[in-house]
Amino acid sequence: LAAFIAAWLACLIPSLACAVEMFLAGTFPLKEGLIAMGLYHAAIGIIEGIVTVAVIYLVTKARPDLVDLGVNDARGTGAS
Repeated sequence: LAAFIAAWLACLIPSLACAVEMFLAGTFPLKEGLIAMGLYHAAIGIIEGIVTVAVIYLVTKARPDLVDLGVNDARGTGAS
């Protein structure tokens, strides 16, 4: 879930920042820019999140040595 949310936000937040920058440059009205950029990139972010989760899943299955899942071992320390 964390990877999905991170991927979604990584798509959404820069688009909103771009809308603010376009407003500050006088290119586009703020409200319309935030709505247009936000809606499209929120939808794109869902696809980005799904792809990210799928890639993490597949890499974890194929090469688990490449992924640190933060799982504790018997001593309570992170497995390495």
